[in-house]
Amino acid sequence: MFLDHNLIIGLILWLIILPVAGPIFLFCFLWKCISLAVAKFRYSKSKHIFKPLNFMDSFLHARENGGIIGCAIRLENNPMTSAKLDVQEFRNHFLTTFINNGNKEKYPYFYTRSVSVFGFMYAVANLEQNIDLNHHIREMPVLEDESENAGLRRIMSDNSNFHSDSIRWEIIILRGMINEFIIFKFHHAHLDGYSLRCLLDKLCGNESHYSVKGWKGGFLYKTKLLIKCTSHIGKIFLTSRLAFYQNLSPRNQELEQVITQDHITKPVSSKLMMSKITVETWKLKEIAKNTKTSFLATVFALHIWSMKKNTNFLNKYSNRGNVCQIITPTAVPGHPVVKTNGKYCCNHFSILVQQFPLDENDPIKLLKKVNSLYKSCADSEFSESLYILQSVLGQIDPYNWIQFATRFLLRQKLFEHMINPFPFWDKDCYVLSRQIKNIYFLATSPYCHENGIMVTPYTRGAEVDISVHARSDIFCSQQEIDNHMNLCWVDGLELFLQETAKSRNTEGKVAKDFLSIEKIRA
Repeated sequence: MFLDHNLIIGLILWLIILPVAGPIFLFCFLWKCISLAVAKFRYSKSKHIFKPLNFMDSFLHARENGGIIGCAIRLENNPMTSAKLDVQEFRNHFLTTFINNGNKEKYPYFYTRSVSVFGFMYAVANLEQNIDLNHHIREMPVLEDESENAGLRRIMSDNSNFHSDSIRWEIIILRGMINEFIIFKFHHAHLDGYSLRCLLDKLCGNESHYSVKGWKGGFLYKTKLLIKCTSHIGKIFLTSRLAFYQNLSPRNQELEQVITQDHITKPVSSKLMMSKITVETWKLKEIAKNTKTSFLATVFALHIWSMKKNTNFLNKYSNRGNVCQIITPTAVPGHPVVKTNGKYCCNHFSILVQQFPLDENDPIKLLKKVNSLYKSCADSEFSESLYILQSVLGQIDPYNWIQFATRFLLRQKLFEHMINPFPFWDKDCYVLSRQIKNIYFLATSPYCHENGIMVTPYTRGAEVDISVHARSDIFCSQQEIDNHMNLCWVDGLELFLQETAKSRNTEGKVAKDFLSIEKIRA
């Protein structure tokens, strides 16, 4: 049987690791089995249903302001009437849809809280627990002189209801001067993007056909990926360390000169920032069509182009050695997927260190390089094998191993990407006869509280909402990130559209001339 070099290296590494780590793995696995048995015994008489959280969810659940996902739906604004969404009417609609008539058994996450048993976290749903909708569904106004983006950021950052043993979710009706939003907030450990998509479909009276595909392959296939994953991680560690010490490259010297000239002295923010703009979908599709690249790569290349204008970002990128994260869609069981180019892709994320082409000044070359990075990563086994490794490590101590994984793999995190769980959701949806005009997928999870950027495309029909999430030394204020979206991002979109149209016309002219010459020769 043919063995590739990653499998051979992985076997050697596991042979070195197992004599020491094997007994620890066995002890921790037995420890978790005992805690699971105790949890079943403790909650068996209370009609609870429960599941153990994986080590990533456990860490995020316990972390302050960590692991919150949600979405905001913007309701139709009718200038002919001043009617507002009645909060009590919405509570009754929610009660009828999800709680009454036995529906609470189908939607246990509305009753879910987390408990710790022998150091392991479990998601427990008490079907007999009463829900105070006055507490979980409330309304808030947009503050005076506050923009919509600032209002959404404030709501997502206020997680005061998520730091107790009570149920961790809430729905907020945000009332602005022009628009009204219904904001759904859930803890990442209890509700993923797929469940959120199904929840909104149900709330709007639509049948959800959003399916989740599992991986192919059985035990031997997963074992092979688990072995090869150690080789992949070793290469990442080696690549990131080598690049970290390459601080004297011409590119870094150029960046340092730019940074020195600009004299950045203003203080930076330590809070999560988020901003969004709405552009026409056809422009992004046209760029992807002209360059034969994916929609996702187009969005990300535009973001990289816009961040080249941000000196704070270039400063951090230079100091970190030209290596950062690229996030690729991969089919992960239990997560929302969308079929793209015949392949099912997860709308969550996976981790891979890549070198971004920030030194590329040609928009077309930049886009093609980013598309190549995505394609090579999506075609590799790394994402899937890393997920399997995380599942194995999750059998040990979720608190200790997550810190190891964070420091070892995510130390140089600069980018995050979470794909919209509502791809091209073009249905006409109504809530209490109010039409939904757009949907914004929001998140403070899983790593937005790290230094980084998260780009999320929100798509519905003819318009797409591009949102940037940032923290720390990227943007200094809400106004700065809003200006960035309205200037750098929009200008970049128009430039890419023009350049790719020129490229396509040039290629078409060359092909036409070639055919004419061949016809004359014939």
